[in-house]
Amino acid sequence: MRRILEVMRKEFLQIRRDKRFLPMILISPLIQLFFFGYAATSDLKNVRIVVWDQSNTAESRRLIDRFTHSGYFTVVEYAASEADLACAIDTSRAGAAIRIPPDLSRRIAHAEPSPVQILLDGTNASTATIVHGYIQKIIFEANAETLKERLAKARIPRATLEPVLTDERIWYNPELRSVNFMVPGTVCLILLILTTMYTATAVVRERERGTLDQLVVTPIQKHELLVGKVIPYCLIGMVDVVLIICAAMFWFRVPMQGSIPLLFALAAIFLLSTTGLGLFVSATATTQQQAMIVCMFINNVMILLSGFLFPIDNMPIGAQYVAAVIPVRYFLEIVRGIFLKGAGLEILWPSIWPMALFGVAMITLSVIRFQKRVG
Repeated sequence: MRRILEVMRKEFLQIRRDKRFLPMILISPLIQLFFFGYAATSDLKNVRIVVWDQSNTAESRRLIDRFTHSGYFTVVEYAASEADLACAIDTSRAGAAIRIPPDLSRRIAHAEPSPVQILLDGTNASTATIVHGYIQKIIFEANAETLKERLAKARIPRATLEPVLTDERIWYNPELRSVNFMVPGTVCLILLILTTMYTATAVVRERERGTLDQLVVTPIQKHELLVGKVIPYCLIGMVDVVLIICAAMFWFRVPMQGSIPLLFALAAIFLLSTTGLGLFVSATATTQQQAMIVCMFINNVMILLSGFLFPIDNMPIGAQYVAAVIPVRYFLEIVRGIFLKGAGLEILWPSIWPMALFGVAMITLSVIRFQKRVG
């Protein structure tokens, strides 16, 4: 243990002497969190729309007001023809267009269907899908209000026409804030990227500076050297965990429903996996540049297959098998479970043991690989 502590002290001295490293480990995680938290969101506000109101009646104006007062849309232009609608979307002045027919008021008065044409810019398919959902929600609410007014005038109980009513309740994220889903996920990604990068250069840096051979001829065992290299970066990762979680809770207002000590304990297991992975790359690569490139490739694959961006169930079966051994996939489930669901150890256990097994395997392979290279 004394030899491991000496290696750790040496590593911390190197970190302290590197003037660029300390700002990276303290400021970089927060900067990345803010970028992810504000940019990686599926919520849309103030979508620009253009309206061609051929009816120009109280009913049409009330429908337009529903769009503008929803907070989702902003009317940027009132068109006078079909060509104006097409031009607004072609030139990206608007992401959607609405054409209200001239007989809207008459059709509503006579209880006839009144088609309102919606044009969407499908260049970005995901954005168009979200905008379409917002429009459907607004139209549904308008129809429900019209139906309610007609039933009241006819003195017909609404329940006679709707024998089955829905009582909708959304658990864990009732406001459907995408930041509540995205920010906990970014905790995993930031820790993955930073700790693998830090650790990947640990042994390679010693080799490039020529100090690795000096360490090998000392009484320090191979596994003691590698453990002494890993622990400082695990501690640095825990500092980053504190910073990121505090920013998530107090800046982004992500609710913490579960146990913070449990989250820190499981974060330590995740850091064992990421630092073990970085150490394996470090024991394999010959230069720091090579180690960084390999880490970037591995991290990109892990992020794509982790379920952060795309559901794992929708991936090809081969990709799902690869995702089954990726630790960030399980830590994503753990962090979101603790933050939003208040999940405990008994619920999270199926995600804990694969992550811990991956970390032990990476540390073991790193020690074996390092011994072979040194031998």
